[in-house]
Amino acid sequence: MFWWLVIEFLLHYIYSSLLSYYPAYVQNLDSWTLCGYGYCMGQFFHLKYVVSYGISTTLAKFENIPAPNTPKCIGRIHLYSDMWRYFDSGLYTFLRSYIYVPLRKLKLPSYLASFFSFCFVYVWHGLAKDIMVWAFLNYICVTIESAFRHYYEKYLKQWCERTLNYDWRQRGACMLAAPLLAVSAISNFYFFAGVDIGNIFFQNVFGGSTKSLCVLLFALYCCCQISSYIKKQEELPTLTKKTQMTLCLNC
Repeated sequence: MFWWLVIEFLLHYIYSSLLSYYPAYVQNLDSWTLCGYGYCMGQFFHLKYVVSYGISTTLAKFENIPAPNTPKCIGRIHLYSDMWRYFDSGLYTFLRSYIYVPLRKLKLPSYLASFFSFCFVYVWHGLAKDIMVWAFLNYICVTIESAFRHYYEKYLKQWCERTLNYDWRQRGACMLAAPLLAVSAISNFYFFAGVDIGNIFFQNVFGGSTKSLCVLLFALYCCCQISSYIKKQEELPTLTKKTQMTLCLNC
C-alpha cells in the first residue's frame, strides 16, 4: 500500500507513461533525458506489479495459500535470464514446467525449447508488432547469454581461473554483460511504449555519438557490478561482514 501511494504521488509530477503518445516530443530529448525517461518507465512498470502482485500474494498467504514471490527490483538485475526468473515468478514457473522442460525431455535443443517458450510469451501478451519485437529481442539476448555461459564453462573456465583472479573475472563478465543489458532494456521500451518509442531509443543509443554510447555502457557496467555484488551476497548469506566489505570495495 505504501508503494501504491508512492506511485499516485509520482504520477502527478512524472509523465513517463503519457510520453509514449508523443513520439515527436521524445525524438527531441537529449541522451541524458532519454535515459532518464527509459529508467522511469521501467521503475513505474516494476512498482505497478509490486502493488498488484503484492496485494494478491498477501491475501493468498493470509489464507495459507502458497503464492509466487513479488518481483525483484529491475534496477538491481543485469542478466535478463534472471529478469525472467525473478520478475514474474509465476509465469516463469509455468513456462519452465509446461513448455521448456517437456520440450527438453523430447531431446529438443535448449535454444529451440527457449524459442517456443518465447513464442508462447508473444501469443500470451498479444499478437502485436511491439510485443513481437520485445519477445524476439529478449530471446536473442537470453540465448546469447546462455551460449556464452556454456562456452565459458566448457572451454574458458579453467584457463580464466588459473590466469585471472576473481576481481578481473568479475570485471570481464560485467563488460560483456553491459551491451546485452542495453539491448535488453531497449527491448522492454518496445513493450512499455510501442514501436515508435523503441525505435527512437535504438536510433539514439546505437546510431548516436560514440561518446554517448561509451558513457552509457560505462554506466551499465557499473550497474552490472552492483547487481553482481548483490546477487553474490544473496547466494552467500553466511559471509562475514569483513568479507562482504572486501567484495564491495573490489567491485
